[in-house]
Amino acid sequence: MNDIDHLRRMFETTFSYKHIFEKGKHELSFDASYSRNRGRRPAEYYIEDILLQKSTGGGDPTNMAVQADYLKSVSKTGKIEFGLKGLSKYNNFDYKFYDLNTGTDEWILDPAFSNDLKYQEYIYSSYLMYSDKLSKKLEYKIGARLEYNTSELTQASSNERIYHEYWFPFPFAQLKYTLDDSQNIALSINRRITRPTYPQINPFISVVDQTTYETGNKHLVPEIQDKVELNYSLIKNSFQLRTNLFASISKDYITQVSMLSDADKLMLTYVNGSRQNKIGADLDITYKFNKYISVNPAFSVFHTRSTGQYNEIDLSTDDFAWTGSLKTTIKPEKRTEVQIFLNYNSPLSLPQFRLGEIYYADISVRRSFLDNKLSVSLTMTDVFNTRKWNIESDNAVYKLDNYSKNQTRMVWLGLTFNFNSYKANKPQKSGDGEIDNRIIKLGD
Repeated sequence: MNDIDHLRRMFETTFSYKHIFEKGKHELSFDASYSRNRGRRPAEYYIEDILLQKSTGGGDPTNMAVQADYLKSVSKTGKIEFGLKGLSKYNNFDYKFYDLNTGTDEWILDPAFSNDLKYQEYIYSSYLMYSDKLSKKLEYKIGARLEYNTSELTQASSNERIYHEYWFPFPFAQLKYTLDDSQNIALSINRRITRPTYPQINPFISVVDQTTYETGNKHLVPEIQDKVELNYSLIKNSFQLRTNLFASISKDYITQVSMLSDADKLMLTYVNGSRQNKIGADLDITYKFNKYISVNPAFSVFHTRSTGQYNEIDLSTDDFAWTGSLKTTIKPEKRTEVQIFLNYNSPLSLPQFRLGEIYYADISVRRSFLDNKLSVSLTMTDVFNTRKWNIESDNAVYKLDNYSKNQTRMVWLGLTFNFNSYKANKPQKSGDGEIDNRIIKLGD
């Protein structure tokens, strides 16, 4: 039995400025954000109900970002968009593991499972886009983003410095055809990047339980995905339909693997697979029955085929999966909104593992005040407490069943105050070490 707590405090602030020289034709905007999380993870490990091991650990991931965007019309229908962005990500992680000396009843520090690391990453990027019309119904958009990325991982115990430096080009092209006032179809090609998170590259060994250990891989490289999409949309007064067909190729995709180490211990780590191909379709419908009730069903189905090998571990998969959701919005009057959200994820094949189905329901209520300047929201997640994590692996070496149930039924209170009508750019989520990408998970 394990007793593990995850304690977290977060501070986040944003600043946005936008100057409109001529709406939709000449605009300049500036956005800045700062966030700091203070996380702690005290744990106690029991063997036959006797406390024999404990650990303390935590980190302070800090993100800072600044971004400037410029838009200028250069002809009757042509526009140029240009932007610059700088992002800094920092985290320090101090973890200490202790074994109980049953003879003296003293806690002894175990240096093999204790570590003190610092991680710093800088990302600088710029983009340039040009859009124009070829005819009354046909338009295009082309451009690219160039990104320069440096990262440094410092291990205090060994005084080792691990440094990476990358240049990434991201081309983009889109062709859009307007069928009529309510329908359009678009074809786009783009490239995306998924960087290793801090836990995935942390090289020290952490204890999951008495037989399971986890370590990062400091040699992980970013995952690059090239994707082509075909979109169709139909928008009427009370009905909206959006469909999407897609195909993607991911190089050096990141996945978690497990292997047996000395003394029949299970060791978890992260590796880069060779290639992952995915094809699929998305369907999203919004229907408004009247001014009080609307529904939004969504459905996705996809097929994934992956290849790769790590040591003697086969990372190949070849399987279908699907997800479905239903969001119902009820507005008993114009200042009050109730949302009910149902979600289902089918079983999913992963390299070396099989993930079980996931389903849950959320509900939220929002009320506006002061001419919609102030809004108060109350949200309960996982109302029926059904969200759980079941993973299994059955191979020639071992059989694994992992069940995890975190505290997913929670109540959130939110307050939002709008000083004016300007809507800031929504900050992008980035891997800061707080996101749990593990396949084998712990429950609370």
